[in-house]
Amino acid sequence: MASPVWLRQLSQAADLAIAEVPFVSLDEKGKLVRHSPTRYADWPLKRHSALITLLEERIFGAAFGVSFDQQTEVTAEVFRELARVTRASGARLMVAVLEKWGGEYLRVLESEGIEHVDCSHPDMLEQQVPIYGHPNASVNLHWAECIAAALGKVDSLPAQAQ
Repeated sequence: MASPVWLRQLSQAADLAIAEVPFVSLDEKGKLVRHSPTRYADWPLKRHSALITLLEERIFGAAFGVSFDQQTEVTAEVFRELARVTRASGARLMVAVLEKWGGEYLRVLESEGIEHVDCSHPDMLEQQVPIYGHPNASVNLHWAECIAAALGKVDSLPAQAQ
């Protein structure tokens, strides 16, 4: 959903003045609305004033016009859309769960008949790259091996994908 906080962190981590990311939201009927990449630009003097940082985040969040309380619903609808598109094209969809989720996402995957594999790492929070907070090489290796094993269990590809 490209929250302002995440975009700010992305800008800072990449040492960029600007980060642009496309995102989706839900309309009144619960359908996905695609938005063009939205620019997050750092305000001057924010590193010297918590008030400026707070104002920047509030104004940018209001400009998005997105309720971040919809995060779960938006993600669930993205899963449904991915399932619809892949089925319509004769492809298969498998979602790799990289972090422990609450049951809502898993219920959506199961109710929609979307294949998924739990690749969450039991010690992910303890195994992060210092400062940036991203999973370290050990966690990434775990994910790669888990996904490879799940893909190895796929019997065959649909005829259209071969």
